[in-house]
Amino acid sequence: MEYLRKPDPLSFDGNVAENWRHFQTEFDIYIEAAHGNTNDRTRSYILLNLAGREAIEKAKTFTYAPEVKNNDGDVIQAAENSESVAVLKAKCRELCDPLTNVIIERHRLNTRFQGDYEPVQSFITSLKIMADTCEFALKDSFIRDRIVCGLRSDSLRKQLLKEKDVTLYKAVQMCHIHDSAEKHSTQMSQSHEVNAVTHKSQPSQNNSRPCLYCGRSHARNKELCPALI
Repeated sequence: MEYLRKPDPLSFDGNVAENWRHFQTEFDIYIEAAHGNTNDRTRSYILLNLAGREAIEKAKTFTYAPEVKNNDGDVIQAAENSESVAVLKAKCRELCDPLTNVIIERHRLNTRFQGDYEPVQSFITSLKIMADTCEFALKDSFIRDRIVCGLRSDSLRKQLLKEKDVTLYKAVQMCHIHDSAEKHSTQMSQSHEVNAVTHKSQPSQNNSRPCLYCGRSHARNKELCPALI
């Protein structure tokens, strides 16, 4: 995959928050295209490698929250994993954009609906990008739920709700299949309408009947009747 363009190192000059957003977007594209099957730990190291030397030095200062237990000793919040790419992204975002308000970001995601003429793929991509700033522990589940809630099509939503254990991947596949079927159905309807109009506008070629003069069948035109020629 050497032919794929890698993201430029993360720059800490100028608008660092914007620099991070651009880097993260390019990283997500690159990692899926070049290393789609790699595990989470490897992805976190690839992120640091691509981010560059300065980012690596700053990452050494990151602190990771320990696990939280209730009075019964049950874990109610898992410890942050320094080798998790999601955790590493969150730490980088905190470093580059400390003013990000997670509540606002989650509100934006939870009120995002598919536009009237917005393709389903565009809607799903938008949700995935927005979820990156929401710091969800179970990001895929939240994206899946938002897809179901925000879809324009009620029939597709009903299909998704009927399924048990729908993963994000399965939900996206069902959306693509439904979208493709809708487009094909629309094209067929338009084709049938065109054929109906064309057929209606053409005069009938079979307009012959027995002639009163010669007894033969021919077009209703006296000039074609052999008895009158």
